[in-house]
Amino acid sequence: MEFNEYYSIKATKDFDKLVKKRLSRDLKKALDEKIKLLSRQLNYPSLNTKKLNVSQSFLKARGINEVWEFRINMGFRCIFYVNENEKQIILVFVGNHEDIRKFAK
Repeated sequence: MEFNEYYSIKATKDFDKLVKKRLSRDLKKALDEKIKLLSRQLNYPSLNTKKLNVSQSFLKARGINEVWEFRINMGFRCIFYVNENEKQIILVFVGNHEDIRKFAK
């Protein structure tokens, strides 16, 4: 999916709190760089983006169309939602592999 030219990127308040709580200064810098890449191209190679399989009820309850993740570094990932109606990419979660697995259930 190539939608970045037309979609804005925003972060939830919970996402901002997680970033402040869980990420070191270096990881915050890496996240900022990855978000810049995401704004240019969803499938930029170093993002290693992948679509997550979630239930239709999960999507409907949140008013979104898809759930994706991208790599910040080898240990940390970022989950984002796609809302096609609002033309938005919404950053919702950041964590290590274990955190991501728990979030995606």
